[in-house]
Amino acid sequence: MEKVFKSGLIRNRNLEQLNQETVWDVVIIGGGSTGSAIALDSVSRGFKTLLVNSGDFASGSSGSSTKLIMTGPSCLKGLKEWKQLREDLEERKYLLANAPHLVKEKNFVIPCYKGSTLAFYYFTLLAGLAAGYGGYGMGRPLYLRPEEVIRKLPDVKAKELVGGVQFKAVQFDDARLNIALIKTAAKQGAVCLNYVSAKGLVRDADGRIQSVFLEDQLTGQSFRANCKMIFNAAGEGADTVRQMAYAEAAPLTEVKKFTCMVMEARHFEGEYGMLTPKAKGEQRLFCAPWNRMAEVGVVEEKEGEDSGAAVTRLIEKIKPFLEFSIDRNNVTASFSHTVVTPKKDFGRGQEGSNSLILTEFENMVTVVGGGWKNYRQRAEKAMTAAIDAGLVYKKPCSTMFMSIARNHHFDPEALDKGLADGKDVTAQVVEYAQYCLEHEFASCADDVLFRRLRIGQMSAAVTEKLRPEVEKVFA
Repeated sequence: MEKVFKSGLIRNRNLEQLNQETVWDVVIIGGGSTGSAIALDSVSRGFKTLLVNSGDFASGSSGSSTKLIMTGPSCLKGLKEWKQLREDLEERKYLLANAPHLVKEKNFVIPCYKGSTLAFYYFTLLAGLAAGYGGYGMGRPLYLRPEEVIRKLPDVKAKELVGGVQFKAVQFDDARLNIALIKTAAKQGAVCLNYVSAKGLVRDADGRIQSVFLEDQLTGQSFRANCKMIFNAAGEGADTVRQMAYAEAAPLTEVKKFTCMVMEARHFEGEYGMLTPKAKGEQRLFCAPWNRMAEVGVVEEKEGEDSGAAVTRLIEKIKPFLEFSIDRNNVTASFSHTVVTPKKDFGRGQEGSNSLILTEFENMVTVVGGGWKNYRQRAEKAMTAAIDAGLVYKKPCSTMFMSIARNHHFDPEALDKGLADGKDVTAQVVEYAQYCLEHEFASCADDVLFRRLRIGQMSAAVTEKLRPEVEKVFA
């Protein structure tokens, strides 16, 4: 069935600003975790800022992440990893302080079936605690006897269990955090538009980008935005934007997809999540309580594999760690988590092995990779790169201690939990959808069901039941 779209009042006002003769200090292409953070950093420094995203905000990888930030289990191999862990913990501290309505600490347990595995994780986490001294808030790891592991994780396999290690991670709502960042930037004066695509770049004789051709995906209307510089934060589309500037630009990005699934509420609905020990050649898997459901992930999708086959492989990989039998009947929904990283021959960026900040084409700063873990710091470093290149004036960053917008009118998390519990909250959902149309940049039912609410990722059946009622709001 064809989607029905509708523009709210705020979006229409923002579109009107594109018709004005304005020279933007900063234009950002891409409205995910990186783009939204750059928009907030830029506008808070006083720059006239425009952000556009070809789809809805958080409709890409930023809204389908694992929803977890795990800084603890990383193995520290040297001073570089030690420094990185301290930076990760510092960013985690800012995130917890600035968005407590969207970010919570969550206790995780690693069940261990060999004494050597138990010792490895316990002492690795102790080393991480030492790296995070000075108020970084990592928390001391706990050594658990087998009976303590089973008490905290009743669904974990008990046979041959020798103990476990408990540590603190961070669980957050990725899409709602993304949209809250957009709202925070908008309140400070940034013009943020979803469903607006960059179609081309205009460069002067010196090679500097003068303007961006834009198209509203909902109406087909075209615009030309004049600018002093551009941030390319388009994720999977970063190379497409680069090739608008220079058709022969070599591909920069690599893309991998991973699958997460959601199980019915009776499993892992307690206080604790589970992280599996890492086997050679395998990824760690996790089971985490999430809005009365249980999120399970993550397995890398094979080339040409559909999501159903990936879910089947994920079930097979998690089975050995569970006491109960699991099959496709337990799965209520699944989603793909996309990871974009720079190709190895482009080197690496300042803040980690999976990211790159590159100043190119005279006045474009391309930012690739990184995900949610260091999104605020990555935006700050991207702005620093622009300052160092003389593209914007040097002004102080203030995002470390900036509160992120919250919704004082609705509690979308409570709506998600009510839907997961089987309650009839359709009327409240419809009322919330109307609010999202006018105040949270929603333009269609999927914007509400998958990103302002999270039921779209939690239960396919409940989502399809709600869809007709929500679509009436956008008719």
